[in-house]
Amino acid sequence: VLDAAFVAARELEAAKGKKKTEIETARDAARFAPVAATVGGARHTWQADQKSVDLLNGAISVAQAGGALPPTWRTLDNVDVPIAALADLVAIAKAIAAQTQAAYAKSWALKTEVKNAAVQSDLEAITW
Repeated sequence: VLDAAFVAARELEAAKGKKKTEIETARDAARFAPVAATVGGARHTWQADQKSVDLLNGAISVAQAGGALPPTWRTLDNVDVPIAALADLVAIAKAIAAQTQAAYAKSWALKTEVKNAAVQSDLEAITW
């Protein structure tokens, strides 16, 4: 015969696992959301999904190694913005990095709350 406290503890642990998955899904949505950065004196919105980040990092690496800068970088709205210097690409990368760090920091804080939750209602109060 299972003890009611044992069953409740197992249910709470299962709910904690689901809540952690929910937090991770929200974190990834936040970190891959479009991001604003200023390039060429104007603020633009840029894609920040993994493919875009990989392309941006590749372009930065090539330029740092002495290769050519891309002549333009395309915004979320499909506007080609001239790239005059490596700093233009780095500005976009910095904005993405800040957004990523903020998303992870929030997820870590929420996961700590999940870990410390004593009852189901504690978990229900944890939202992104």
